[in-house]
Amino acid sequence: MTQFLNRLSLWHKIVGLISVLLLAMLLVAGYSHIKTLQSHDEIQDLNGLLLPILKRLARVEVHALREDIHYERAMALRVGGGKAEDLKTEVDRFKALGEQVIKEVGNVRSLAAQALERVREVEDAVELARIEPLLQGIEKAHKRFREQSIAVLDHTGPTDSELYRTKLAQLERDKDELFESLALMVLQLEEFVAAQALEVVRHDRERTQLSWQLLAVALGAFLVGVGLGTVVTRRMLEPIANLRESAAAVAKGDLDIEVEPRTRDEIGDLALAFNQMVAGLRERESIKETFSSYVDPRIVGHLLSPGNEDQEGDRREMTVFFSDIEGFTGISEQLTPKSLVKLINHYLGDMSVPIQEQDGVIDKFIGDAIVAYWGPPFVRDRDQAVLGCRAGLACLERLELFQEQVPEITGLRQGAPTINIRIGIATGPVVIGNIGSTKMRNYTLMGDTVNLASRLEGACKEYGVRMLVSEATAEAVREEIDLREIDTIAVKGKSEPSRIFEPLGRAADAGATIRILRESFATGLAAYRAQDWGKAKTAFSKCLETAPEDRPSQTFLARIDMLKTAPPGADWDGVWRMSTK
Repeated sequence: MTQFLNRLSLWHKIVGLISVLLLAMLLVAGYSHIKTLQSHDEIQDLNGLLLPILKRLARVEVHALREDIHYERAMALRVGGGKAEDLKTEVDRFKALGEQVIKEVGNVRSLAAQALERVREVEDAVELARIEPLLQGIEKAHKRFREQSIAVLDHTGPTDSELYRTKLAQLERDKDELFESLALMVLQLEEFVAAQALEVVRHDRERTQLSWQLLAVALGAFLVGVGLGTVVTRRMLEPIANLRESAAAVAKGDLDIEVEPRTRDEIGDLALAFNQMVAGLRERESIKETFSSYVDPRIVGHLLSPGNEDQEGDRREMTVFFSDIEGFTGISEQLTPKSLVKLINHYLGDMSVPIQEQDGVIDKFIGDAIVAYWGPPFVRDRDQAVLGCRAGLACLERLELFQEQVPEITGLRQGAPTINIRIGIATGPVVIGNIGSTKMRNYTLMGDTVNLASRLEGACKEYGVRMLVSEATAEAVREEIDLREIDTIAVKGKSEPSRIFEPLGRAADAGATIRILRESFATGLAAYRAQDWGKAKTAFSKCLETAPEDRPSQTFLARIDMLKTAPPGADWDGVWRMSTK
């Protein structure tokens, strides 16, 4: 026997052993399942058919009793000279309950027919077949009782006449016959249901005995399986134990371990596969330690490329994108934490799409803010600013669709928050590389250009616009993006002034309104810098005639009124210095 087993492969040994055990278990389980189904059918018939028949029949009896009560009340009102409306109410209830009796008898007949179709024993079929004649008798007795009751109630002659007494006597006989028929049928049906319940109990006891027998068979199969398993596993124990110890060492972090294959069977193949797995774990662990926080696969590919210098940091020209939700603090106070998180997740997901479609790299999410960038080696240097502005315009277009979804996202059909965003884009030199501790690093960028993009996003609030770009960005996109110069500002934290521009859309899509607005605004801005307040005010007013809601024009008109009362002086350079971020 041992020699025969030694000639078999592990696959044949294991499959053979499992097949024998499964076959024995399948036979036991199949026989038990058949018995269980039989018992289930009996219980289902008892609960689903017989007991509902008995319940419906009891309702027939209850309705008949209530019908008799209302008849008695009607008679008392009639004899005692009660109110006509009270008498009519009792008669109507008496008639309505009679209809209920007829309806419930029909329900009993329907359930009895269903039970008769499913019955399996001839004796049970005979018992169920007796229900129909009894129901017919009940229907006839109830019909006579009802007709006689109505006849008594409708009697208009003297109550001491022979005819009236005859009707009353007949009514009592009809009533007795009805309730006797009901009682007899309930009794017979209860006896039948009790007999069926006893049969179910008897079969349940037989099934319990069978379960012990099947348990004995299963135990025998188990013992046989243990014996065969002992013989088979004895030959595999030593190499498997070696693999187990090696796996435990790997679990503790030892990835330098290697198992020596001692056989050429499946255990030997398993040892080779184990060694390959450990080698793969070593490689994955190295990647995990280096790139645990990166999500964009282009970053991973770049940092793994030969000769990459970004591990130490590099300086290059990049376009940086900052966006933020306007009035987010107020929105967060308006929503529950669950709704707020759901809203932000949807928002960040929607706004990420245009950035990724324009080949941008999302650097991080800071609450509701998005930081992204374009530049080598991820996109060509000449394309970075255009791609960034395209992404910004696409975000603003996508925001309108997102706003329509806000009520559904937050669950606020009324009073849902309005989501507006501000975007700042700047192009210039940055330092890019792995920044952080030895255990956790982030491939990110920093420098004045990053700060400028952030300040431009904040400056959108000052001018009432949704997007501002730096002068370097504007110069790079001028052929494709329609722009207007908004102002020259010195952002907080920097003394060097910066010209800022608002993207108005794609240059190819610019219409006459945009052209007039841009030219009038440029005229007003030049006059403003020359302190020609009258000409500047006229130009900005013309802007409002073209676009009544133009916030930058409104801002400059208010600023002109302020500067006219407190002139800046002859040496004024026209730079507006921001006091906030």
